[in-house]
Amino acid sequence: MRGVLGTTVLSILSGYQCYAHISALRDDTINLALLGMSEVVSEDSVRRNFGKIDEAEGVQCSGYSITWVTARRRY
Repeated sequence: MRGVLGTTVLSILSGYQCYAHISALRDDTINLALLGMSEVVSEDSVRRNFGKIDEAEGVQCSGYSITWVTARRRY
């Protein structure tokens, strides 16, 4: 699961907005090292693992995350 979350965070930080762009991260060794990751998981792995999350729990969790990030954002 750590690889899935790390890959997702890295893709978001890289500005990617869809699963298909995750494969472009495979050549990015610099950012992998900065996040302490050894590899990027496939887009299918990310999609499959996020598909296992209950929708209501996922929405609730993402709401907390967005609130937390927004409160700490620096302008």
